[in-house]
Parts: sequence; C-alpha cells; structure tokens
Amino acid sequence: MMLRRSTAPMTPMTLMTLTLLLLIAAALSTGASAQRSATGLASRLTKRPGSSSSSLSSSSSGGSTKSSAESDSESEEEIVIEDDARMDRGFLKNVEIGFSDIRMTLKQKKKKKEDRIILDGSIRGKARPGRMLAIMGPSGSGKSTLVHALAGRIKDSSRVRLHGSRYVNDEPVAGDSQLPSAFIEQDVTFFPHMTV
Repeated sequence: MMLRRSTAPMTPMTLMTLTLLLLIAAALSTGASAQRSATGLASRLTKRPGSSSSSLSSSSSGGSTKSSAESDSESEEEIVIEDDARMDRGFLKNVEIGFSDIRMTLKQKKKKKEDRIILDGSIRGKARPGRMLAIMGPSGSGKSTLVHALAGRIKDSSRVRLHGSRYVNDEPVAGDSQLPSAFIEQDVTFFPHMTV
C-alpha cells in the first residue's frame, strides 16, 4: 500500500482524522491480526528523508486520484507504511495470564492457633486475551485477595504465605514478582464525590 504526498500542508485535524479512520477500520475488522496491522499502520506513517510537505492524498494500484497538476509536481514523495516491528518482539502482543493452586495462609499471632487459610489452593484459571473473566463469590470469599495475589501486590512475609503458580503466555512467573498489570479497585475504596 502506498500513499502519495501532495504539496498542501497537512493540518493536525487531517492527521487526526486519518488516524481515527485507520483505528475505526481496525475496530470493525473481525480478525485480530487485521486489528494489530491497522493499529500499526496508524502509528507508523513514516516519510522518506527530504520530504517537506505534509498532506496526504491516496493512490491505488489501479489508478491515481490525484489531479494532473499534482502528478506533475516534483515535490511529491512517497510515504512508506510499515508494520510496527515492536509487535514481533511482543511489545503489543496479546497476553494470557494463567494461575493454578493459589493458596494463601495467614500465620496467627498466638502460636497455639492454627494458621488462617485465606485462599484454599483449589483456585485455577486463565484470563485469555479478548475475553472477559468474571470472578464471582459472596462477600469475604477472597475475590480481591486473589486479584491482588495474581498481580503480585501481596508479598511473602513472616505472617503471610503465598503458594501457587502464575503464568504469562504459558511461561511461569517467578515467586511474588509483580506483573505489569493494572486493575480497577472496588468502588468503596474511592471517594464518592470524585468523578472521572
């Protein structure tokens, strides 16, 4: 795919419109690889060295939509659109998080008491890309604790013991290392008068 550069300057609104159209095309596309390609195209419009103009007009392989005045102009240059190489290295790759046998115990202050079991070790599952994962249960059943444990926000200490396995794209994650993740806390932890 090749786009031709015309002599008229590109306004920020034109660039934003072009990027928005590429992102909308990606959203409407059914395949994940097509979505990644369109997102990569929107982020990697690169120009060849020496070009000074910044407006785009498209040309197709069957014919040109440029006027004859534009085609005679010597100031036209190509814009080469490349796929983002970072995708191949996994920067924007889809991530699958898996977990199994997650067990968390809390050591009691009094030695005579048995350790309190917070998560019982029967928990396993996968969060797949492009899918919604629902963790359901009654109040106090450990839903938030599980999410905090999976994200690595709970550190092993003398009182808290965390066991189990976490996987990112089927590769084990070491110990209690924090995953590069984000999640929205329960709304009770936020001030009700604050808005987004």
